[in-house]
Amino acid sequence: SAETYDKMNARGVPIDVEAAKLALDACTQQAEEIEIACRYKHGFSITQVEKVREFLGTVDCTRQTLESFKTKDPDKIWLRDARLLVSKAATKKLVPMIDMASDDGRVRGAFQYHGAHTGRGSSHGVQFQNLKKAKIDPSYFDRLHSNVFMEDPTGECQRNIRGFIKAPEDHTFVIVDYAQVEARIVAWIANERPLVE
Repeated sequence: SAETYDKMNARGVPIDVEAAKLALDACTQQAEEIEIACRYKHGFSITQVEKVREFLGTVDCTRQTLESFKTKDPDKIWLRDARLLVSKAATKKLVPMIDMASDDGRVRGAFQYHGAHTGRGSSHGVQFQNLKKAKIDPSYFDRLHSNVFMEDPTGECQRNIRGFIKAPEDHTFVIVDYAQVEARIVAWIANERPLVE
């Protein structure tokens, strides 16, 4: 209900802002290093999609195309992998987490009741409903806070993106996933017991 969303927005979502800033710095540094290497090796920017596409000889530079692109040419392999790495959405999710966090480290006002055309709730700013589902590695956050070198900070950030939501001291988060909730409700209304159970 709209009332529930108002309560969620008022309470806010606690974020580990310090870790988010450290991760963003590490990811930005990695992207800058890739950019320098790409310009040195190939004479163009990793963000110049048309140049990357031409060099690889692909129809486009979508994730699906690049992930299925096979070659034995080491320069093309490097460029494909570099483009996939810099196009990861993890760093794009960190910026609004940092920008929207209040002084107490909570992101407020992100949830929208009936925000999607389907009637589902949605978010703006931090897209909490679209965070990658993966097991969180607590050692990643220990390494972040200790400034330990990471071979692939962007990949590690993406795998651990949900971990930036941090339970307050002496609290635990419980993750609930309403996967296929609409279909389940319709099955319950239709009294389709095999689909509900």
